[in-house]
Amino acid sequence: MSDTSPVSDTNKSRHKNRATPARLLALEVTTQIRLRDAFAHDLIESRVRRADMPQVERDFAALLILGVVATSGELDVLLDRSLLKGAIEPRLRDALRISAYELFFLQKEAHTAVNQGVELVRSIAPYAVGFANRLLREAARLRDSFPFGDPTTDTQALAHQQAFPLWLVERLINDLGYEGARLFMEASNQQAPLFLADLQQGTTLEIAPAQLRDYLPHIEAGEMLVADASAQQVAQYATPAKEGAFLEVGSGRGTKTILLLYNAMRAHGAQWAKGMQGTQGTRPQFFALDRHAYKHEILKQRLARYGLAGCQGDGSNDTFQRCHLTRPLDTFDTLSCDATNAVPLSHPSHRADNPDFSTKLHRFRLSLTKW
Repeated sequence: MSDTSPVSDTNKSRHKNRATPARLLALEVTTQIRLRDAFAHDLIESRVRRADMPQVERDFAALLILGVVATSGELDVLLDRSLLKGAIEPRLRDALRISAYELFFLQKEAHTAVNQGVELVRSIAPYAVGFANRLLREAARLRDSFPFGDPTTDTQALAHQQAFPLWLVERLINDLGYEGARLFMEASNQQAPLFLADLQQGTTLEIAPAQLRDYLPHIEAGEMLVADASAQQVAQYATPAKEGAFLEVGSGRGTKTILLLYNAMRAHGAQWAKGMQGTQGTRPQFFALDRHAYKHEILKQRLARYGLAGCQGDGSNDTFQRCHLTRPLDTFDTLSCDATNAVPLSHPSHRADNPDFSTKLHRFRLSLTKW
């Protein structure tokens, strides 16, 4: 059956079964990540956080999504090792990855993980239930020998254990030494700490995830912003000058963009942003460059939410315009490159914040947002 069929990758083809709501939601979201080449956090925000189910189910769904995305390369290796014959359809692989993640990385009881994996397959392809049952039982047996060596001395076993590509593990070992690389990968696989930026005061606040709800009114009011500590430090260091053209490379969804602009307004006064609407040659100009065009829409929405949408480039009626980067780089006075996009391994928290990075390193599509 072709994976291109609209029914094959939606819940239209699902049959009632005993898979838990969290796992069904995780399957839906991970399938959409594959089909749309989307980022996990975007879909978790739009689909999981708003799902009509208990918080514990939403939390488990998010855990499964992030875990499967972060370890998908290793999960595919394990599933292929468990395959006795034939091939795995992409939509079936989406379901089987969830069960494999529970088996190998969450250490769930084999009976539960296998049965739930079978139910996930039943929900999208009832004809493949027997195939899924045989494959997952073989995977459960394979778990006894995982990671297929001693990770304290065997580089390949370490790569299996940490779910990092072997070439990346070898590069980390070359840069950090064996123990340093191991510690780096372990830290990268942990949940990222949670930090807030106080945009009015320019200060950083670390909070426990459970405390986030207490700060939501301040976030909704545009007074605070969720941003990791390293991003805040970089934005502070790279505060735009009072005059001249500033280029931000790797703007993403605009977190560092907001920090940079607020830093500039605190340093130069609120009139600094309004100066970008002027016509004089010395007026400040801010350009944000990213490889994903869809993020410009997110960027516009976020800037409006934080009171920054009134700044326009070249007096355009549209606050943002996507265009090609025809302006020579040497005409910019300042260039800020997001190291977590240009060099994804700049900090362990980047893997925790963006578990998809190791599967997307080879892609680099550029588009430009101009104020």
